[in-house]
Amino acid sequence: MKHRSSQSLIEVIVAIGILSSAIISIISMAYYTLQLSGQGMDTVISNALAREGIEVVYAIYGGNLLNSDKVWPYGLDTNGNYVVQYDTTALSTAADNSTLSACANCQLCVSQTTGIYVNYSSGCPGGYVLTPLRRMITIADGDSESICVGTYCTGGAQVEKKITSRVYWQQRGRPYTARVEARFTNWHR
Repeated sequence: MKHRSSQSLIEVIVAIGILSSAIISIISMAYYTLQLSGQGMDTVISNALAREGIEVVYAIYGGNLLNSDKVWPYGLDTNGNYVVQYDTTALSTAADNSTLSACANCQLCVSQTTGIYVNYSSGCPGGYVLTPLRRMITIADGDSESICVGTYCTGGAQVEKKITSRVYWQQRGRPYTARVEARFTNWHR
C-alpha cells in the first residue's frame, strides 16, 4: 500500500512539473508576441513620420515653385539638417546636432487628443507627451550636369536636390532608424 501511494505522489509531482513547463512556455510566447507587436507599431509610426517629413519639404518646394519670384531650388537653397513638423512652411529651424540620436530639438512630442506629432526642443506643451522618436530632414545637392553649347561646356549646373528624412528611436536599448529619400529635379532648365 505504501509503495502505491509514493508512486502516486511521484506521478503528481511529475504532472505538475510538465503542466508548469507548458504554462511558462505559453506565457513567454505571449509576452514575446506582445513585444514584437509593440516594435511593429513603432516601425509603422516611424516610417509614417519619415514620409511626412518628405511631404512637408515637398509642400515647401511646391509652394515656392508657383511663386514667380523664386528660382531653382525653390526654397531648398541651403544644404543642411533641419527640423520640420506638419505645418512647417519654410526650412528655417536647423537641427542642433548633425547626429540624429543626439539632436535635442529633433525630439518629437505627440498630442494626447489628436495624435499629431510636433517638435519641441524645450519640453512638450500641455496636452502633449514626449516620445522616444527624433526626426531630422537633410537637404543635400544631388546630381549636376554639364551644359554644352557647341564645343564649350560649363561644368556642374545643379539639377537635383536630395532630401532625406530620418526618424530615430531606441527600444529596449537597441537603436532603430526609419529612412525615406526623395530627389527633386530642376525640370525648368
